[in-house]
Amino acid sequence: HPDWTLTKLLDNGFAVHHGSLPRSIAYHILRKFNDGSIRFLFCTSTIIEGVNTTAKNIIIYDNKIATKKFDQFTFNNIKGRAGRMFKHFVGHVYVLHPEPDPELPIVDIPSITQSENTPESLLIHLDRADLSEHSLEQLRYLHAQDYVPMEVIKQNNGVDPRNQVDLAAEITSKIEHYKQLLSWRGFPSSPQLHEACRLIFIHLMKEKGRDGIISVKQMHFMISRFYKTPSIRGLIQEELSNPYNKSPTDAIEGVLKFLRQWCEFHLPRYLGALDRIQKSIFEKNGYESGDYTPFISAVRHLFMHPAVTVLEEYGMPYSLTQQ
Repeated sequence: HPDWTLTKLLDNGFAVHHGSLPRSIAYHILRKFNDGSIRFLFCTSTIIEGVNTTAKNIIIYDNKIATKKFDQFTFNNIKGRAGRMFKHFVGHVYVLHPEPDPELPIVDIPSITQSENTPESLLIHLDRADLSEHSLEQLRYLHAQDYVPMEVIKQNNGVDPRNQVDLAAEITSKIEHYKQLLSWRGFPSSPQLHEACRLIFIHLMKEKGRDGIISVKQMHFMISRFYKTPSIRGLIQEELSNPYNKSPTDAIEGVLKFLRQWCEFHLPRYLGALDRIQKSIFEKNGYESGDYTPFISAVRHLFMHPAVTVLEEYGMPYSLTQQ
């Protein structure tokens, strides 16, 4: 879009690099920076996540990733990006905040120490003989409940076990109500998708407002709109007509964040957890269960052929491979 801030920056030798950019654009920007076509690159913490640059000078203008101050290890990782052998033998780092305090070289292995901060999602994968008394007590409620099998809880990797039990308890207590809303196969109807969004938002999401989703209504609307019009261009054009967006940049980057963070990551993970839980509950009670696998796959691949999204991982734009 001609009014996207990134477009104007590129015309003037500047670029940005962050996690919501399509991979093909991010790769293109890095190529242009490395060959000297772009002089200045503004980055989030993505610069330490496999980004390979030939930067001579780095300015670290913040000391946080999101709201958390980064530690000495992350700081050293960032400043280590200055200079590149056979390109820039000496790099310069300019820091606008005090450096993190040096830390003692202590390595904490949660599966061994099993401190109070060790997540339950890690503890459930340890053998019972390897659990401390405190950990056994912490997990006692999981073994005592019969809403959802431990095997299912373990399969839902990355989803808090307590949240899974709460979700399963609600479905079980209102099984007659949920048997029609959750036992869909293939692609859901609008009411079925809304109910899935509601249960995910209420029970499975740790952080409300995560990556731009602040309500059940918004989640359902965004997914339904993309489901009905599976076109990235169409999604951006619709968002551009939204009067609540302050600028084209807000509209475009809002859509890109939704596609990258929700369609490719959060939603498939949460829907997969809900799918396994509803299957275990309905089959246990003699009802026909649903199968969300086709819909999860379609969402993860942005309603395109899987080969298109695989090639985008290597820097091939969607618009090129879809021709």
